[in-house]
Amino acid sequence: MTISDACREVVDAAARLSGAAVARATAITEKGARIDDHQVLSSRVAYAATEARAAQELCALTAGFGSRSTPYFEKLAEVASALLAASVRDRLTPVLEDLGLGDADVDAIYTERVRGHLRKLGHESAVREIGRQVAADKGHTPVPLDETLEQVRRSVRQFVEVEVAPQAEHIHRHDELRRPVEIIDPDMEIS
Repeated sequence: MTISDACREVVDAAARLSGAAVARATAITEKGARIDDHQVLSSRVAYAATEARAAQELCALTAGFGSRSTPYFEKLAEVASALLAASVRDRLTPVLEDLGLGDADVDAIYTERVRGHLRKLGHESAVREIGRQVAADKGHTPVPLDETLEQVRRSVRQFVEVEVAPQAEHIHRHDELRRPVEIIDPDMEIS
C-alpha cells in the first residue's frame, strides 16, 4: 500500500504555491530586514509554508511505513494532506496581490485536476469515515510503528491511564496548573 498519486499532486501544489509565496515574501521583507513592516503578510506566508511542509512530511512518513502501512493510516494521511493543501491556498488568497501573485498564478498550480483531488480526498464523507474509525478504536489510532516505538507507545499509554487520567477531570474542573513532574513524582519537592 502506498500514498496515492492524487495525494502527491495536492502536496506538490501546496509546496509550489508556498514556495512562490516564500520567495516573494523574502524579497518584499528584504530577507527579513523589514519583516516588522510586513507582519501580517509574513505570518500568512510562514503559516502556509508550515502547512505545506506538514503535508509533505505526512506523505513521507506514510511512505516510510512501507509494508507496515494500513489503509486507515493512508486514508488519514490523504485527508489531512488535502485539508492542509487547501488551507495553503486559502490562507494565501487574501495576500496574493501583496505578493505580486494573481488568480492565474494560483490556477496554474491548483489546476482543475488538483482541485478535483482536493474535493475528493478532503470530502466530508472521508472525514466522517476517519471519525467513525477513531471512535471504534476509542482514540487508539493504529499507527504502524516499529516494535521499539510500539513498546514506547504502550508504556506511555499505560502511564497515562494509571497516573494521569484519574487526576485529569479534577485538574480540569478546578483549573489547576500542574507541572509534569508533579504527576510523575508527587513527592518531589520543587523549588
